[in-house]
Amino acid sequence: MKKALTILIILFSLVFLAVLIVPHFINFNSIKNKILVDVNQSIKGRIEAGEVKVSWLGGLRFQIPQVALYADKQSPEPILHVPSFNTKVSVLSLIFFSPSISFFLDHPKFYIIQDQNKKLNVMRAFEALDMPSEKPSSEQIEKKPWALLAKAKISLKTVAANIHFVDQTTNTEKKIENLDLVLKGLGLNSTFSYSVHTNLSYNSQIEGHVALKGKARLGLDKDYQLSSIDLYKLVLDLTKARIRYKNYFDKKEDEKFIINLAGAYDFNKKLRIQNAKIVLADSKFDAKGLLSAEKFDFSFSTNKLLLEKLKLHSPLLSDWDARGECTSQGSLEGSLESPDYQASFQFKNTSLHLKPMSPTLKNIQGNIKLKKDLLTLGQFHFNLGSSFIKASGKIENFTLPVADFSIESSHINMNEISFAKTAHINSWNNFLLPLAIALPASSNPSTDFLQKLKAFANLKIDKVTIGHFSMDQVKAVLTFKDMVAELNNFQFQMLDGTFKSHAKIKDLFQKYPYYEFSGNVVDLDMNKFLTTLSPQTKDVLKGKLNGDFSVRSRGESFEQILSSLFGNGEMKINNGSFSTLKISEAIRQNLKNDPRFKDSPIFHEEFGEDFKTSEAEFEVQQNIIKVSKMKMISESYEMTSHGNIYFNQTLDLRGYLRFPARLISNGDLLADDQGQVKLPFTIVGFLSKPRFQIDIVTPLVERLFKKTAEGFLDKFLKIPSPGGPTPSPQEPPPSTP
Repeated sequence: MKKALTILIILFSLVFLAVLIVPHFINFNSIKNKILVDVNQSIKGRIEAGEVKVSWLGGLRFQIPQVALYADKQSPEPILHVPSFNTKVSVLSLIFFSPSISFFLDHPKFYIIQDQNKKLNVMRAFEALDMPSEKPSSEQIEKKPWALLAKAKISLKTVAANIHFVDQTTNTEKKIENLDLVLKGLGLNSTFSYSVHTNLSYNSQIEGHVALKGKARLGLDKDYQLSSIDLYKLVLDLTKARIRYKNYFDKKEDEKFIINLAGAYDFNKKLRIQNAKIVLADSKFDAKGLLSAEKFDFSFSTNKLLLEKLKLHSPLLSDWDARGECTSQGSLEGSLESPDYQASFQFKNTSLHLKPMSPTLKNIQGNIKLKKDLLTLGQFHFNLGSSFIKASGKIENFTLPVADFSIESSHINMNEISFAKTAHINSWNNFLLPLAIALPASSNPSTDFLQKLKAFANLKIDKVTIGHFSMDQVKAVLTFKDMVAELNNFQFQMLDGTFKSHAKIKDLFQKYPYYEFSGNVVDLDMNKFLTTLSPQTKDVLKGKLNGDFSVRSRGESFEQILSSLFGNGEMKINNGSFSTLKISEAIRQNLKNDPRFKDSPIFHEEFGEDFKTSEAEFEVQQNIIKVSKMKMISESYEMTSHGNIYFNQTLDLRGYLRFPARLISNGDLLADDQGQVKLPFTIVGFLSKPRFQIDIVTPLVERLFKKTAEGFLDKFLKIPSPGGPTPSPQEPPPSTP
């Protein structure tokens, strides 16, 4: 035993002495120069290096200054430059046939270019002028003396490295400045540790300090080629960096952002994540699965997210006053070119204020599911002031989107819903952008999305309040296409009447939308309608209105819409009454001072307020309802008229009143062939208190000349006039044959 130990000590001593003595007899500069000549003759680029300096302080040390790599033989500027390249070899590790080698690079600079063919200038520089195509077998590798390196442990320390990367395929630049890299225990069969600290600038998306640390292990294939890296306890700290990605994400500097990851990365550019935890401020995300350009198989979930804090990191939410809780989970499959993803977002007690409109959406609850080219809204409901809305449905094919929804509500109060006076389609960018992210890049994604959108929705609303009116049992099929919204099969009940109509809205997202409205109404209560317009018109006009209409308007508020209303239609009121006309009183006022009509039955008999039918055609324009072919028929009289009804509730109507001649004394003097008296009239003043004026003199004079042949004039002259007896007229001259 002692003998064997003595032999072993002697052998180690001889090896140790050899390691110490042999390097003094070796000309390292000569070897270095020979290697450079051989290498430069075999590659397209060239390598230059300064004089090698050897030191035994703390181990075998090599220092090579001014190491540089050039893209080709004539390039004046290096693509890699290391002012000082230092190597240290542990003598003791060589004795135990497990080399421990340390490299130190001080202020290296890298200028890397990827050309249009996706080739790096570094790799082009190392392209061989004459390289054998066959790879050595594993048996050959085992026989090589440098197989000893397979057992080597390598440490690397890089101080203040600068990397400038130019991608000519995308015309982008990436800069990494002051990179500090530390690797310890790097070997082919061992776990090593690493840490990276750097200031990163990447396409204006990442700017600031990035820290990475963790442990890893290199994996080899059967030919001793690197195949994968197992990652343990990887920690990426982006807290000190500013991170922005388009309009989707924006993290300020000094906001907590840490990624913890365990998994494996293989050299086929696949990352398999066993467990990942992402911490962003107070939000936490868990993830696992496979990520690569060719294949995704990835899932994630989140804890309770506070929207008021999450919006600080997303421009999509920054313009919204979003509050409340949200949780999510999902998966990502497919490939980078054709990803297949799905995610669900659960909202609870959340609120959202959209700047273009008010009031705030509150008590939002429900879930949103997102798949490739499919967004599903499930049991989603919220309050909008006193309005309560439930919605469900889906949007398919985000490139040419088609939406199909069902919207229900117990009450929608349009009087509470308003849009900012400056609101237009651009104001909805952030609201629609989440649905438009699949569209090609555009300066106005909202416009692009809406111009392509085709939407269908079934509406069922118990009550809609607009102005002073309430519409009940509202049903319609909403369509949206080519930026135009239409309500088909639109029907509702209002003031005991039933409306069936069609509505069209253009310029919906502009300041002044355009409306078209046509249809018919059955049995609308006119008294309730006029009373709703103004309490002063209560009980003025009663009856059930039936009619057809077609109107159009433009405006932002109910008042604007009403003032710019244009259109036409026809209407008919059955079994009604017009209390303020007071026709009998108006006739009596015209007759009471004329003794020829003294003691007429009209002074003792009322026409009454009731009528059987009242019908008319109308045209609406410039705050005026122009009435034509208006006819009102009762048991006692018949009125025909035309004129204007103004939106300020004033009247200017003209027409004729016909009633039985028996109601006035000597009525037969004014009667027509049907025994009716026809008197012209005017109605002016306010609807609540109109002035009804009848003209008796004009028709009286007309009758004087129309009934002379029947002795009308002789009979009339026998009636005493207020001024005394009327002289007899001269006999008319004989007629000429």
